Amino acid sequence: MPFFSEVECQRVYENIIFQIKELIDEKKLKPGDRLPSERKMAAYLGCSRTSVREAFRVLEADGLVISRQGGGRFIQNSDQELVMSYHLNSAGIVEKNAVLQFIEAREALEPKVAELACARATEQELAVIKQDLENPAADFESADKQKKAFLNFHLSLARASHNFILVSMMEANANLICRIRKWTLFSEKRQTEDLREHEAILNALMKRNKALSVEAVKNHLSALRRSILVYEGGMKKNEAK
Repeated sequence: MPFFSEVECQRVYENIIFQIKELIDEKKLKPGDRLPSERKMAAYLGCSRTSVREAFRVLEADGLVISRQGGGRFIQNSDQELVMSYHLNSAGIVEKNAVLQFIEAREALEPKVAELACARATEQELAVIKQDLENPAADFESADKQKKAFLNFHLSLARASHNFILVSMMEANANLICRIRKWTLFSEKRQTEDLREHEAILNALMKRNKALSVEAVKNHLSALRRSILVYEGGMKKNEAK
């Protein structure tokens, strides 16, 4: 692609991230655009595939890029203007009130997504959702890995609703979903609870039980709300004392 230029050797992956973000800001890369393969990107940029892979990993964790199984990587339909409009404190953390408002919006949206997915998901789509959930099950060492896996879970669930408006709304919120998880995965105990909440959603979907799936989604979002409320500027209250 002609937009890219060779990068310097020091912190190559950060330079790649900067270039991609800049191209998104300049509208040269738009939501839905497919990125070149790792091999082609490495050739365009004059760097190793390892550096490209690391850059993609960070961009996926931030919700700017999404990886589709068998389909490559795409620019995510994230509303960056919305993200930047949220107030930030001096530490660069999204204000708690804005985070809680986002949870409130998810509480209005995601139970309906789960209800429709129960009725409309194909067996193949259910298998993809299950696979998304299995990724972090045995490993709590990589927060980025978990964020990506759970983001894919929610996006796959939205696609299983077969409602393109709901899918678009979830995709537009991908960046914020990733950012909020930094507030809620503060311990291995909470990570385990979070996994169990997602498993409950999956089990209800597999049973095609609409009421149970809606309840499981509401329970998960309520747990996120509680996790956020016990935080002060990214630190648990009892740790701040």
